[in-house]
Amino acid sequence: MSFTPECNIKIGSTRFRSVNDMVIKRSIFNLGDTAKIKIPLSAFIRNASNGQLEKVKTSDRFKVGDPVEILLGYNGKLNKEFTGYVHRLHLDMPLEIECEDHTWPLKRVNIKQSWKTAFLKDILEYIGAQAGFQLLDGCPEVKISNFMVNNQTALWALQKIKDTYGLSIYFTLDGKLYAGLAYTRKTGEVKITTGKNLIKSDELKWINAEDVKLKIKVLSMEKNGNRIEAEFGDSDGEIRTLHFYDVQNKAQLKELAEAEIKKYKYTGYRGAVNCFIRPYAEPTMTAILSDVQFPERSGSYFVESTEVKFGLSGAKRKITLGIKLN
Repeated sequence: MSFTPECNIKIGSTRFRSVNDMVIKRSIFNLGDTAKIKIPLSAFIRNASNGQLEKVKTSDRFKVGDPVEILLGYNGKLNKEFTGYVHRLHLDMPLEIECEDHTWPLKRVNIKQSWKTAFLKDILEYIGAQAGFQLLDGCPEVKISNFMVNNQTALWALQKIKDTYGLSIYFTLDGKLYAGLAYTRKTGEVKITTGKNLIKSDELKWINAEDVKLKIKVLSMEKNGNRIEAEFGDSDGEIRTLHFYDVQNKAQLKELAEAEIKKYKYTGYRGAVNCFIRPYAEPTMTAILSDVQFPERSGSYFVESTEVKFGLSGAKRKITLGIKLN
């Protein structure tokens, strides 16, 4: 059975099923997902009233702020890959449409509010009430002291929280905000098998645990707003910063840090794999790798990010792996 890549894209009131080229990027480490769509500057569209084909200038069909929905797949079986809004139009040949996810409206909502002491969840829910989004479960129960948003955008406020407290903050495809630890949320599994749905694995490297050098800087926010800092691991290793919440002392922080080091200091694969766009995969899923040539190297990994390329040259998905889960 042959597989024909298909797309179903809706921008504003216009729906189309072919593109020159398209790239969709999603990551648990970025506040917003992005999509870039390239289509011809002119196209023939059938008039709904008389059935006749009419030549139109495609750039006239779209405007900044139009809602965007992208579905991709094969043989009529499509998955939602992106939702958001038109951010910018580039009147080149072909026309390039830049899209941003649910972070786009946040640039147009200004907030003026300060909190002397408040739970993080309460602050995020306040921002959500002003900007029109809901918060997913899983937000750490931590108090924040002296947080101020002085007539800044809602997007600025979220970025400030993300940078200050080391949270993974991003929107789901249905527009809900996740704010929590990076590897906590898991949304399903995708099976990747060499010789089957894995196209290229040249960015995937096998590394032994004893060859990994890590220096871990850990920060903890207590419920009263106090901050504890410590460093553990190899003095000459790659530096990673980890955040914890409501840890009582440095001894407990060390215990947690040593447990976290094991997540990164493992024998297994690191890097990315290039696959077809089916089976579907998104950040926060578990990638189950099956290695036909080296069965002992099979394992499960957290999906950190994905990059989908779709167009005249075909349809591929790059999956970047995070920590090993087993």
